[in-house]
Amino acid sequence: MPNQLILMLQFLLQKYSVYRTTKILFFLSLLFFILGFLYIINSYLLGDIESLKFLSHFNLNVELNAPAFFSSFILFYSAVLLGIITFLKRRDCYYYEWAGLSLTFVYLALDEAFSYHEEMKYARKILALDQDNPLYKDAWIFIGIAFITVFLLVYLQFLKRLNKRVRSLFLLSAGIYILGAIGLEIIGGYWEFFRGEKDFIHAFLASLEELLEMFGIILFINTLLGIISDLTPNKKTVSR
Repeated sequence: MPNQLILMLQFLLQKYSVYRTTKILFFLSLLFFILGFLYIINSYLLGDIESLKFLSHFNLNVELNAPAFFSSFILFYSAVLLGIITFLKRRDCYYYEWAGLSLTFVYLALDEAFSYHEEMKYARKILALDQDNPLYKDAWIFIGIAFITVFLLVYLQFLKRLNKRVRSLFLLSAGIYILGAIGLEIIGGYWEFFRGEKDFIHAFLASLEELLEMFGIILFINTLLGIISDLTPNKKTVSR
């Protein structure tokens, strides 16, 4: 069974190259962003909601539509790739770290689909936030920052063990994702608070946030596919 799985992986990586897969995913993310951008222009600048109504299906600021499904898919795809790496590295001393990454991305995929973080209302009470705080509605951000800090401390030795190129790509993809998920969320929260409403700029920031998240995950997928490619037979094995 392990040999059959490895041969199947080798076939897939040869037939559908890492570059081609990444290019397709990047193209789809840009397409969703452009369609979503056209939607917010039509809604906020032109004030025309009825015409081009189909564009509402590509609004990056809502759930349960094509862009949201795509984001959940690439997160789950990352979890699957991490699961494959976990299997291929089952004798590695950092086996549990790879497995932990896979489970983390399963959670992120579910969160993207069902927006669990948006329901963290208790975070406002824990952090003693009131409605006069610009980040009152986005109190989950503080929980997210704490989680990222703990996560980095736990995975510090794991990151140090990766070769320089893979470590750099891991950190770059994480940085792009966090810049979108937390950085632009904070900026958007302040903008909405001081403007008193959601306007074109707020909608654009939210769309850009989703685009950066997708870019970060796709770069991560590209790195994972490269790792799997190096670990399959008839290829030079590189320590990851």
